[in-house]
Amino acid sequence: MFKQVIARFAAVGTAALALVGIVPAAASADPASGVPLDGLDSLVSGYVTDALFANDVPGAAVSVVAGGQVVYSGGFGVADIAAAEAVDPERTGFLIGSQTKLFTAQAALRLVGEGVLDLDADVNDHLGDFQIDDAYPGRPVTLRHLLTHTAGFDDDNLIGSGGTDAAEIPDFAERMAAVQPERVRPPGETVTYSNYGYSLIGYLVQSASGVPYDRYVADNVLAPLGMNRTTVSMPYPATIGETLATGYSIDMGHNDPVELAYADTPAAGAGPVSTSADMARYMIAALGADPRMGPGAEEMLRPQYTEDASLPGMGFGWEQILIGGHPAWFKGGDFPGFHGTMFLLPEYGIGLHIVANGDGYSGGGIDGFGLARQIADRYLPSPAPPTAAATPDADATAYEGWYHSSRTSQNSFYKVKALFERPIRVRATDGGGIVTDGIWADGIAWVQVAPGHFQRPGTWDRLVFGEDGTIALSGATEVLERTGPLEHPYPHMALLAAAVLTALTALVWLPLAALIRRRRGMPSPSRTARAARLTAWTACASTVGSVVLLVALAAVPSQFQVALATASVPLLAMLILASLTVPASVALAGFTAAAWSRGWWSRRGRLGYTAVTVATMAFAAVAMIYNMTGPSFT
Repeated sequence: MFKQVIARFAAVGTAALALVGIVPAAASADPASGVPLDGLDSLVSGYVTDALFANDVPGAAVSVVAGGQVVYSGGFGVADIAAAEAVDPERTGFLIGSQTKLFTAQAALRLVGEGVLDLDADVNDHLGDFQIDDAYPGRPVTLRHLLTHTAGFDDDNLIGSGGTDAAEIPDFAERMAAVQPERVRPPGETVTYSNYGYSLIGYLVQSASGVPYDRYVADNVLAPLGMNRTTVSMPYPATIGETLATGYSIDMGHNDPVELAYADTPAAGAGPVSTSADMARYMIAALGADPRMGPGAEEMLRPQYTEDASLPGMGFGWEQILIGGHPAWFKGGDFPGFHGTMFLLPEYGIGLHIVANGDGYSGGGIDGFGLARQIADRYLPSPAPPTAAATPDADATAYEGWYHSSRTSQNSFYKVKALFERPIRVRATDGGGIVTDGIWADGIAWVQVAPGHFQRPGTWDRLVFGEDGTIALSGATEVLERTGPLEHPYPHMALLAAAVLTALTALVWLPLAALIRRRRGMPSPSRTARAARLTAWTACASTVGSVVLLVALAAVPSQFQVALATASVPLLAMLILASLTVPASVALAGFTAAAWSRGWWSRRGRLGYTAVTVATMAFAAVAMIYNMTGPSFT
């Protein structure tokens, strides 16, 4: 989500476990640009060692390249806690997550260069087994849209998308057709990160080339660069699988192995493996425009889309950012238990790749941005950020309000993440400025330097309000959209809290009241009245049970991802219980009307029953808003 993305640009992250070994390369400078890199070994090892200990991450590997060669290669901590096996940057495999998108983009661009694919043609022209819905007639999705995350797809439906056995992975075409998200925005109008979009590129590569995606990438992307310990195939080749690190998430203060190993969208990053040394080879090739990368690869590091001309934008696969004021390219990769970041500074021929096999307390492994900034601060010039001069007579009241990520799902269960995420608030200040809460931190002041354009004084950070009311932020792969009064999670959380409190009370009150009636020898209620009480108790149990399961699942982000991907029993139980509250609400409404018209129970009893009905209806409404109900849960 958006706050996870922008948090990467904030303070240096933390992580834990001892340094096991560093393998420094021979070079200590960039011969091509003349940038001195003296002391790089101690800078990197000190930073990573401190981060491992502080954040409780088992292991990591780092590569730095400059001038067309590896100038640093280091392994830290352990690849597997139980085996106490040290991380080897040459051999230890890490799941690289979305960094796989670079391989996918490169494969597609090769086919473009060969005239097999067209950047601006309707992708349906190459989809034989299924078609992308024509939600915006005359505005088809193109390969260019997919490569720049501007196709307009809703966020992905992840339920049942992975497992621990490669045999569980369904056919590529079947999966792509079955989980096609709705198109919720016209293509080409705004950037919103899409895993489905890159999975679709992978399928286009397979469909257009006539070669399975994994084999095409192996033969045309990896092999030419000598990336022999990298694979997008599943199950993994034995030589790679046997040296794969174990990913970990922290639960109750302990590092627990993450069980998820496979998913059915490898082209987007779910499952592929590489080593730190292989990713160094990739960085060298990208920085040097190596012809072995194939035709069209040079377009990956050129601006292809931006929300505003004053902001960094998207390349093909890569994302534009600034590091210490220097233009750079970034690609992150996250998979439950694994987190990596990669940076290129083309002007200086420098690249950095860092990957870790643990979520750590931060949930994101080791903060690679912090290390990149330290390298830039020590070895590169320090340009001064532009002066934030306020626009005379500016007013920002039109921008006030609450905002949420454009990546918030509209139609899948993944929308439930928004329930646990704090929306971003914008407040206007005197002089036309604004203060934001939730972008990097709370209380950050911005100066309006041009109509709708704001800069954070003393920094390179910039945000722009679009004519459609969205906020574009430098370095982000999604925009912020206004949150309407009925979309705000705070009232929804209040309703859930009230519903759970009422349900918990009723779970005790309903059987206790029945017991008291029996002991006092009071007349037995009618069969219908007893059914009404049983329905109320069942609805309350469903409400409490679904909330308990949801909180337990969401407590550890990586484990929540695993539960989604594997369609775990607790997840399905939670969804079934939440779904039961919908028909229960209808039944309770009928029973409530009957109770008042027929005089069931005492007035206090009828009021209590009405409260249960209202609470169940409130919970069911929230569950429906967040797509927690229905047979398909999508």
